[in-house]
Amino acid sequence: MLAFWLRRAVVPGQGSSLEFQLDANARFLERALALGAKRYPPYGGAASPADWRKHYGENLYRQLGAAKRRYDPRNVLTPGVRIF
Repeated sequence: MLAFWLRRAVVPGQGSSLEFQLDANARFLERALALGAKRYPPYGGAASPADWRKHYGENLYRQLGAAKRRYDPRNVLTPGVRIF
């Protein structure tokens, strides 16, 4: 296993904009995922429900969704993560 941490800095008035850097990070992540890499969720950038479904796989994602609905029907646990 190899962990890869991408750290970039945006200096106002020098170099690329923040939006450019975020887009470059997203493109890098997509290429890495296509090659079989895994996202480390806390630091892998914003993820959509579709991204989480790919991350966990269909079967586990369905099981997690069922558990979330059963044990957290009011959606009070980590609603901002947008897993479902």
